[in-house]
Amino acid sequence: MKALKTEHIVVGTGAGGPMAARELARAGKELVIIEQGSAMSRFAGLDEVEEETGICEMPDSHIGPNAAILTDAALSLNLGISKWPKFIDFDKCNHCGRCVISCPRNAKWSSSRIIDQLRKLENVRILTETKVKHLKISGGRVRGVVCETSKDLLEINAENVVLSAGGLGTPVILQNSGIGAGQALYMDMFVIVYGRSGKFRPAGEPSMSTIFEEDKGLPYILAPHIDAALMFQGIKGWFGAKPPHGIMVKTRDKNSGRVDKNGRVFKRLEETDMHSLTEGEKLARHIMARAGVSKDDITVSEPTGGHPGGTAAIGTVIKPNLECRAVKSLYVCDASVFPESPGKPPIISICALGKWLGRRLAEK
Repeated sequence: MKALKTEHIVVGTGAGGPMAARELARAGKELVIIEQGSAMSRFAGLDEVEEETGICEMPDSHIGPNAAILTDAALSLNLGISKWPKFIDFDKCNHCGRCVISCPRNAKWSSSRIIDQLRKLENVRILTETKVKHLKISGGRVRGVVCETSKDLLEINAENVVLSAGGLGTPVILQNSGIGAGQALYMDMFVIVYGRSGKFRPAGEPSMSTIFEEDKGLPYILAPHIDAALMFQGIKGWFGAKPPHGIMVKTRDKNSGRVDKNGRVFKRLEETDMHSLTEGEKLARHIMARAGVSKDDITVSEPTGGHPGGTAAIGTVIKPNLECRAVKSLYVCDASVFPESPGKPPIISICALGKWLGRRLAEK
């Protein structure tokens, strides 16, 4: 087994890991960043974080024609409307609608920009296509990680380890290291109510540009949305004479799932979750009807989830300072630390936690 030694290890290149890594690197700390994939993630709190990521309200000029039809229909029903903040430089954006996948014009902020900066530093080493199998632990303290590369096993010794492998990845590493985790999974469950209409355009446009009834205290939110895969199917003529567009109905679901040590996900919807989705679906259908969509042209997707978390929560697995309760010098910085679903995309909060944690570790 090959071996390396460093001061800090950061596992994962989502939102929190790169933020923590950059603070450590700026302080001159030696660190290794580990990413399981072949490239850094481009998928997508503090005022400083908001300024850095460029998050801002969607301008009217970038609300697509289909979203505008549905937004006007919602307004006609006296529903409250707000605009969804986006990590987008709208001067570069050309409305292509691919931002959910990967922005071809580099208009959307992603943590890969931080990784690109860190590549140039001598005190930072970045390993891709490297999977963390388990942590090295002795005397109640983390000592490093054992990884699997395409060629062999790699042992990396370190004083501190930050896990930022996500709500599904982090609990797998913890469990395979003998640390209880993986319970209380939430996934921000949602369905998409699709309507077909000759009024809708088959072209792509930014999704979730507006939100309906966000401030009414409802257990769900509604937003214009279409699965990006459908846009590519549309190139093959999938849209036809009546192009589809959708309304996402997303609920803040209960912590009723788990992830096992093999990464298998087990999730059920509680009765209250199903009720929330059903009520949101009824309202979405009403908006579609007001937009001129026939009830026979409305279909609803199967429930799916995004933003998984809760699987290494503060108060059970993790302390408020993000250190593991059972193992010293082991930290977690991703959505798995949230005790319950925030009900909205958590990226700003995770970025802020990463920046805070990185500065704290740099001062040790």
